[in-house]
Amino acid sequence: MTTPLDGALRVQQREAEAIRVTIALEVERATLARDASVQAQVLVAGERAIGAAAPLLPTDNYLMRMRATQKTLAATADEAESRLERLQERAIEAYGKARVIEMAVDRHRQEAAHRRAAVEQRELDDVAGRRGDAGWPAVDQ
Repeated sequence: MTTPLDGALRVQQREAEAIRVTIALEVERATLARDASVQAQVLVAGERAIGAAAPLLPTDNYLMRMRATQKTLAATADEAESRLERLQERAIEAYGKARVIEMAVDRHRQEAAHRRAAVEQRELDDVAGRRGDAGWPAVDQ
């Protein structure tokens, strides 16, 4: 049975699903940035070891570039995690709204079922009343 709220429910469910997909993308983006940052850290540590072993080998420019890359990657990961937190809040709100609408749809369906049952009962009462008026024996319950 369709209800007046079915359209709103579908819209809210689509929004929640879109947020869920966006959250998955942000998780992946944050993970990739964190992994790349860790790899840059490992490379910097390796280059430091090489630089310490060969003091005449100039590694300053490379190390500065790698540190800058590492900072950029860490900032990217922090931004992705920040967006992820905001998306999670939106997802909680969207799923909450969808649940409220689902409950309203269920309530509407229950009320419609009660109205149908009441109409059916009135019809049965009318039939039973006519039987009594027509001289038919009353139905004992």
